[in-house]
Order: sequence, then C-alpha cells, then structure tokens
Amino acid sequence: MSKKLGFGGYFLLVLLLFYLVPTIVPQISVHDHASLVLGYQNSPFLIAMIAVFSFFFDYLSLVLPQSELLAIRTSLLVRRPSLWRLYRGYGRFLLPYLLSFMIVKGVSLFLWPQTITVFWFSLYLLEWLCWLALNLNRRVTLPNGLILLMFGLTRILAHYLF
Repeated sequence: MSKKLGFGGYFLLVLLLFYLVPTIVPQISVHDHASLVLGYQNSPFLIAMIAVFSFFFDYLSLVLPQSELLAIRTSLLVRRPSLWRLYRGYGRFLLPYLLSFMIVKGVSLFLWPQTITVFWFSLYLLEWLCWLALNLNRRVTLPNGLILLMFGLTRILAHYLF
C-alpha cells in the first residue's frame, strides 16, 4: 500500500509540474509543452528536470505494478484460476498505475490535439501494455534496465519526430 501511496504522490507532483510549466517558462510554446510530456526538452534546466521526472514516472508506472504482480504470480500459478479471474485479479493491481500513466500522457492530448499526439499516446500505451504482458507471461522476467532503456529510446524518438 505504501508503494501505491508514494506513486500517487509522485503522480500528483508530475501533474502539478506539467501544469506549472507555462508559469515557470512563459516563453514555452504549446507544442513544446506537449512534447515535454511525450519526449524531452533540454533548453532551460528546470524544463530538463521536469522531463527527467516524467521519464522516471513512465518507468515507475510499469515497474511498481510489475513487482506487485510478480509477488502474487506464484500463488496464482498454484491455484490455476480461470482466465477471467486472472485478469480481474491483475486488474486490481494494474488499474491505478495504468490510469495514472494514461492521465499524464493524456495531458499532451489536451495541450496539442493533433494526429501525431494521438499516435504517440497510443504508442506509449501499447509499449506499456506489451512490456507488462511480456514480463507476466514469461518464466524469467526481463531486466528492469531494459524497460528503462526502451522508454528512453521511445522518448528520444518522440523528441525528434514530434
């Protein structure tokens, strides 16, 4: 429970920082503000730190529920529940993390409602779900550093293509 509470505080901090970006840096354009959510900006130091906070938020939104689910996976494998009960049990752990991830990424849709933003939002959501499914359906979990690397590469790609 303390993980969820800490993550909830971090979620609120990231949302507050995204909300305060125009007051911190008044000359930032709406496009740059939206790209800060999906990619990264490195021009002023404060904006770069907000981009780093957002990057680690993406990473934590996947690693924390994954660690909780891996802890209960052995008990679920012994019981062999039906597929519906399995997903219902997993959903209880995943929903707060997935919704907060979607809300933070959805800020970009609110700021810059363009097709490219919808594409990057969908790509991030698909990446999040694929990494989770890969780690939950394997006997050996993938290293968390690989997840961090892939989220970083996606952000760099989003920075150059957004």
